[in-house]
Amino acid sequence: MSAHRQSRFTVWPILLVLAAAILPYLNTGRTVLFLDSLMLDSIPEAKDVALAFERLIVTAVYPGQELTILTIAINHRINLALGLDGFHAPSFVFVNVGLHAIHAVLVYYLLRSLLGRLRPTRNGPPFVLVAAAMLYASHPIHVSSVIDAIQRRSILAGLFQTAAMLAYLRCRDEKDTGNRARWIIATLAFLWLGMKSRSTGLAAPLVLVTLEIVLQLAEGRSLRRMLPRVTVPILMCAALAFMFAWKMELLNVTSLSMRSPQTMNVEADWGGRQQAMFQAQAYATYGSLLFFPSPRRLCIDHAASLKLGTPDKSNVGKWFVGGVHLIIIATAVFAAHSGLAVGAFGILLFYATQLLWLLLPHPGQVVEYRLYAAAIATSLVVLELIMQIPREGYRNVAAALCIIATMFLATITWQRNEIFQSPVTIWQDVVDKYPGQFRSEYNLANALFRDGHYEKAVQHYRNACAADFLDHRPHYNLANTLFKLGMRDEAAREYGETLHRKPDHAGAKQGLADCKLQP
Repeated sequence: MSAHRQSRFTVWPILLVLAAAILPYLNTGRTVLFLDSLMLDSIPEAKDVALAFERLIVTAVYPGQELTILTIAINHRINLALGLDGFHAPSFVFVNVGLHAIHAVLVYYLLRSLLGRLRPTRNGPPFVLVAAAMLYASHPIHVSSVIDAIQRRSILAGLFQTAAMLAYLRCRDEKDTGNRARWIIATLAFLWLGMKSRSTGLAAPLVLVTLEIVLQLAEGRSLRRMLPRVTVPILMCAALAFMFAWKMELLNVTSLSMRSPQTMNVEADWGGRQQAMFQAQAYATYGSLLFFPSPRRLCIDHAASLKLGTPDKSNVGKWFVGGVHLIIIATAVFAAHSGLAVGAFGILLFYATQLLWLLLPHPGQVVEYRLYAAAIATSLVVLELIMQIPREGYRNVAAALCIIATMFLATITWQRNEIFQSPVTIWQDVVDKYPGQFRSEYNLANALFRDGHYEKAVQHYRNACAADFLDHRPHYNLANTLFKLGMRDEAAREYGETLHRKPDHAGAKQGLADCKLQP
């Protein structure tokens, strides 16, 4: 084969993967930051590169998002140098899309590397590998991570996790001691960078442990024989998880329950059993979204019936779902030992990347940005299914069908970009698909209020009040909206409801006093 043919052979898969990752986002028309990115303006480090770098170094041993904030500060400085607003939204989306495209290429190399090791007797042609990688690149589940500036943390954490897996595989195969040491350092560096991109990047070491278990199972070792080798790494992962829970102040050691983060605005603790049942339901929802991303179901939030402090009549169903998950994991372990290691690793990677979320209570809410790294499981499982086809010609046909599926996914991604043009369209999409959920109704009402649509906001604030009887926020915001509409009697009633739930609320006290004044 000529050097020219070798060059084309190497480059064209990368170009196709890049196209699948970039083209679906060309219609993004964001002009302002919103959702969680609104908090960036209140973070000093996000506007000062030196301060962000100093913060990264000072907090080096703790999990966090300091590296993400540093990249945002650099983005901010470049925008100012170009004469743009520091938080020019299109530039943030441009960088996020570029990072996503780089990660998609790394996923392609990961698929190729794993297949070469786990299925050496039936190495897949590039067309098959490209088809599987393109599924990841164009998956519509990524929209909430790519479009929202602050969710760059998900992209960076996923990118460095994949880079750590690639470095670990090179380290594992390296015979030269010096080269192996360099790859060990690279692996540790990528793990650290992922941890500093997002706190849940701490799941990456567990992913590497999972990868090693699958590799050893594929080599014919039994679980009993490999247990001594993986015990110490597993204990180290448990220590990292404990550090994460301690740093986030999530663990109530006295009652062995999970504390709710302050940002969730709830006071009750989240029991371990309740959290496990909720996550069992969440895992099922996440898995269905990865493998069956129907446009009718995809949205920034998904309904979940389990709530803090509320008895749930479907506990039996959730325990059943939990049992199904255990069966799936056991089946994946058996499959890894039986020659289906690529797909088995995909399933186990899905659970490993999500496992750290068990420590982060998030009641009533399933959010799609958590799936950015876990979505690699889709490509791994599809690749395994294609490689099970005995004839190469039929495998190419299956890969061609994957390309068609990629085009379908890219179309959904394109459509979702149009939904992500404003907070109103984002939350209206959720309300249309899952009506009556507190978070979506409340956020839609807030977005409508900011846009001056007070009459529409009133109804959605009322829906939010009905969805959560204990939260004072929708009552207070509803009172303010009614006051703006001149409905003082109703506003006074809602200020009273606010004080009933939060007696020390100064704004409600002032609002109630204003309502009693004559117009």
